[in-house]
Amino acid sequence: MDLPNTKMWMIRAGRDGTVIHHFLNEDVAYLGWGIGVIRPTDTNANIRQRLRECYPQENPGALPNIVGMLKRFSCEVRIGETLVTYDPQRRLYHFGIAKSDAEHQHVVWVDLATGNEVDDELGYVRKVDWVSTLSRDSLSKFTQNALNPQLSHFRVSDQASEEIRRLST
Repeated sequence: MDLPNTKMWMIRAGRDGTVIHHFLNEDVAYLGWGIGVIRPTDTNANIRQRLRECYPQENPGALPNIVGMLKRFSCEVRIGETLVTYDPQRRLYHFGIAKSDAEHQHVVWVDLATGNEVDDELGYVRKVDWVSTLSRDSLSKFTQNALNPQLSHFRVSDQASEEIRRLST
C-alpha cells in the first residue's frame, strides 16, 4: 500500500522493541510516562513539573526532550499521518496510518524479555492501521541514520520520508 504524503513520525515500541508485538497485533501505538492527561494548553513548565513529581530520579537534563515527545504524540500527530516503529530483533520498520487521536488509557502488555504481564499506565494510545513493512537493510544509510535517534518519538525528516514512501510502493 502506498503511504500518504503526510508528516511521518517515529514511535518506539518500548525499550529494545519490547512491545512491538502489542503494537502490531492490537493495531496501536502508545507513549507516556503516567503523568496524567496532557492538553494542548499545558505549558512545558507544567509538564516538566509533573514529570519531576512522578519521576524524581529522572535526569533533569532529559526532561525537555521527554516533554517534547509527550506533547508531540498527544497533541501534534494528526489522524491520517504516518507512524513508524521498529522491531530491532527482526531489523524491520513497520509503517502505519494514525486512525485516532491520542487517548489517555491504562495498558496491559507482555514484556517479551521476561514473559511477564505488565500492568502499566503508559499514557497515550492511538489506533493505527499498520500497512507496510521494510527491512532496515533496504534503506539508505542516510535514512537508517535519520530513523536512529534514541528518542522514543520524533518527526522523521522529509528526505527520509520520501525514500520510505518510494520503497513502500
